[in-house]
Amino acid sequence: MKRIVQLFFLILSLQLINIVLAIPYYIPSWQKGIEWFTWINYILLGLLLILMFILAITQNIKKKSNATKWIGSMSLCLLSGGGIYVGFFATIFMVIGMGFSPTFEKKFSYKKTPVTVYVYETGFMEPGITLMVRKGWLPILKEVHQEEATPDDVIFDENKDCLYIYSSRDTVQFDAQQIMKL
Repeated sequence: MKRIVQLFFLILSLQLINIVLAIPYYIPSWQKGIEWFTWINYILLGLLLILMFILAITQNIKKKSNATKWIGSMSLCLLSGGGIYVGFFATIFMVIGMGFSPTFEKKFSYKKTPVTVYVYETGFMEPGITLMVRKGWLPILKEVHQEEATPDDVIFDENKDCLYIYSSRDTVQFDAQQIMKL
């Protein structure tokens, strides 16, 4: 029973790692790595769950355990399996987006500040873009602006160090200081 409890906490910790990694937006070059890590982690979780079931059955048969130990060990196995099942779909929807995730289109870097702006297309039936910003050295993005426009409507003027979005409604302008404040 001791090994089953240890496997239960190992499965729980791996599941938490998957969920914590799935929460933030990452720069496009890191996103595929996070997706691969998630898939590999879930394969590992599945193998650990199978090992946990095998250990529960063999230990209970070897020791000729009573019904209480059988129920306890099988409950931990089922609880782990249910947690993996629910966590799998939650994590996959967060990491991959299942067809509804924004697609990376363009990247712009300001000269005066350590800010990089990533343009993502978020439109499904109608045009839409989202601006995400990376400040500093962390590969984590922060969503700063959404607009009903296409990625072709986003223009970066390197001379003025300014980003323009020309949408059907109006023109939006972001200079380096504005982006740093967001």
